[in-house]
Amino acid sequence: MAKELPIDLRIVEILAKATIKNLIDGIVELVTNCDDSYKRLEEKGIRRDGKILIYVCREKGGIGKRLQVEDFAEGMTSDELSKAIVFGTEASGITEGKSVRGLFGRGLKETIIALGQGRIISTKDGRTTSTRLWLDAQKRKPLYDDDMLNKAETSGQPDGTKIDIVVTNEKIKLP
Repeated sequence: MAKELPIDLRIVEILAKATIKNLIDGIVELVTNCDDSYKRLEEKGIRRDGKILIYVCREKGGIGKRLQVEDFAEGMTSDELSKAIVFGTEASGITEGKSVRGLFGRGLKETIIALGQGRIISTKDGRTTSTRLWLDAQKRKPLYDDDMLNKAETSGQPDGTKIDIVVTNEKIKLP
């Protein structure tokens, strides 16, 4: 009888902290996601200005406290955001031949988990949806807020996605 290979969820934390060693690593991952979203729009013939806003709050000694990255590209529906938070899923479009860089579906989640806790807020076609991701310190498991994810609301916001991370990992610095 075939059975699924058990996977300890601590692997998410281990991979996240191995990939994201400082604030710059996190910024690169998130900006790459923004750029990929703009590229998917361009492949559909939709032109946007390509603006990506980056906000960093740091304390003395380069200690990171907050990271926000925002684009005005595709945005995501609740279903698309649900898929985007699955660790290891292919969500970028690379397997369909899109000219994007995302491949293993880890960058967003690893950035948030390695840095601390974060909120993903995304608007598409006039509807805004969001969720929050964090690593439960006691259970050593990555968690997300399902209630938030299932409450898409009509908004007057433009399409796009904002990642707002509160940095709680004291080892994360801005070199």
